[in-house]
Amino acid sequence: MSDFFNISGFAPHQYAWLATGGVFLFFSVWFHLHEKKGLALLFLTLTAFSIYTFAALLDPFLNLWDERFHAVVAKNCISDPLEPKFYNHPLVLETDYLNWTCAHVWLHKQPLFLWQMALSMKLFGANEFALRLPSVLMATLSVPIGYQIGKRIINSKIGYYTALAITFSWFLIDLVSGASGIDHNDVAFFFYVTASLWSFVEYIYSDRKRGWVILIGLFSGCAIMTKWLAGLLVYFTWGVYLLSTYGWRLRKWNLSHYLSALVITTLIFLPWQIFIFSAYPDAALHEFEYSNKHLYEQIEFQRTDFFFHISRIPFLYLGHKMSYTDGFIGLRIVTLLFNALILVAGLVRMGFLIKKRNINITLYSTLIFVYLFFSIATTKMPAYPFIVGIIWFMSLGVVIDWIIEKIGVWIKKPKLRIGIQIIVLFLCSWYMFNFTRIRQMHTSLTCWRIDQIENKARLLQIKDQLPENAILFNVRGDERQYYNMTFSEACFYLDRDCYPYAPSPESLQRVKEAGFIPVYFIHHPLPDHCQDDPDALYFDIELLNDL
Repeated sequence: MSDFFNISGFAPHQYAWLATGGVFLFFSVWFHLHEKKGLALLFLTLTAFSIYTFAALLDPFLNLWDERFHAVVAKNCISDPLEPKFYNHPLVLETDYLNWTCAHVWLHKQPLFLWQMALSMKLFGANEFALRLPSVLMATLSVPIGYQIGKRIINSKIGYYTALAITFSWFLIDLVSGASGIDHNDVAFFFYVTASLWSFVEYIYSDRKRGWVILIGLFSGCAIMTKWLAGLLVYFTWGVYLLSTYGWRLRKWNLSHYLSALVITTLIFLPWQIFIFSAYPDAALHEFEYSNKHLYEQIEFQRTDFFFHISRIPFLYLGHKMSYTDGFIGLRIVTLLFNALILVAGLVRMGFLIKKRNINITLYSTLIFVYLFFSIATTKMPAYPFIVGIIWFMSLGVVIDWIIEKIGVWIKKPKLRIGIQIIVLFLCSWYMFNFTRIRQMHTSLTCWRIDQIENKARLLQIKDQLPENAILFNVRGDERQYYNMTFSEACFYLDRDCYPYAPSPESLQRVKEAGFIPVYFIHHPLPDHCQDDPDALYFDIELLNDL
């Protein structure tokens, strides 16, 4: 716990964004406590932009695993967005070009988030910050969206504290940095699902419903185009709301609105599915079947225990506040139990603050449905239930509101009360920030981080020496093939296809006949047929382990 307030280890430009966020937060809290709601939200949104920009600048390299592959495919989408590719030239016979880690046509994820990254890199250059910028913007926009949801369902104070919880969500910050989960794919999915739920909340409380129907359909379609059918969640929520409000009196359901939104959603996501099954049938079918396997098989050594997602809730939303070197396992467990108590208390109090029974039923049914569904599914990853993160952020907002409310009751002197409330809100923000873990994972305290920076530098040193028609082989760090993921970042930095192994004689012949020059990294041994090749180039470069 000694590291809780330690902020050392970062670069000056990172401190600048942190400090800017702190200044914006002070103004936001000040305006909030003086009931200037518009200015409070504006400065909180600016705080979020500063914090998430800080996140995007944390690592000057591509993170393992998924960010590397997403970056390469997005970069290739700049020239041809309708053919998302990892490898541009499928010439190596021993490569399984349907496997997502070495695919030719890469359909492992729906393409919307890749297109966003591609557009950003087209505008601002192919670099780490540009590919993370869409995540910065979506995470930032989630703040006013969260505010509106909390405001509509309970009141503007809960809306503000919900937005504060989103601003300092350590897990969302880590996703934006590219270091956790499925990185930018999860950020986009959280954003679009949350936006669809916000549109539905506005639909409930608005007299002008047509525009919100369109937005529900639009955002749900975008969610599906990011991470498949869980993006339909808003329609489950809508159905529960209709049932809890009107029962089985179907005439009051106004099904035309429901069906209109669903048609819009379908028109957004269906054309791409038809296109890929027509243009790339083998790859599309492979990924469709592979995606379905997550429901009933353990995929890629991921967790399978039923209570995994429930057990991860305290960590996901509040962290454990300790560095990995502290070693106090008992204290870490106590911290997680305390975090669980905070979240459950918020969830219970939220039920009392929401006056409408049908809204309560809808909210809790959505939460239970998502956790039950992903708990029943065999393969589990931490971010799967994050699509209902807005409910947990509201839960945190409710707890913060209770604390600030009690301070207002206990302390009567206005200046002292406001001063203490500002300090408490800063402490709450810092607690949610989970800065100990951010510092542990994104500074020189993590030894492999230094290796990644060095690998990038070594790759860029040879980039200008490579012919345009080069294909690189033997590009790897660790000798254990399963962990040889350095080739993926090499594809991004060198703008060429890079393989972690040497080609077979047949593959080498195909490469040459196609007009490409083989380039070998010779730090690891090469087979005889790849040595002393007058048509090839050789570089004695050692790449460090990437795990």
